[in-house]
Amino acid sequence: MKHGSFVCIRAMPGHESWPVAICEGVFTALSVALGWPGPIAVALDAGNLASVRPMIGRNCVFFADNDAWGSRNTGLLRARLALQAGDRLVLPRFAGEFAAERPTDFNDLLRLAGPAELLRQVRQGWPER
Repeated sequence: MKHGSFVCIRAMPGHESWPVAICEGVFTALSVALGWPGPIAVALDAGNLASVRPMIGRNCVFFADNDAWGSRNTGLLRARLALQAGDRLVLPRFAGEFAAERPTDFNDLLRLAGPAELLRQVRQGWPER
């Protein structure tokens, strides 16, 4: 039942035409929503990204998990497979001081580095002006 299903977070007024941000999970999407005023599609997990992407009829920005601590970086690999022409990919970047925490997603970024750093990194996905 999950295949192709997603949860929508509506855009803030005036940002309805922005690209759709696609996130794996709810907590990641809620964290990204602190800095992304456009619409957000929550794919529910990495395995559903490729099923959700065709449902969206415009460019997207994938705010992918960076599962670099596992044997495979599932979040990055699944997001790359789902990308279409014109889409963008944004991964959370963590300072070395957080390595012991083994962070992977934008929720971890918010928790460890704070809202200012989250906003800085989310803005990397903003459309060109």
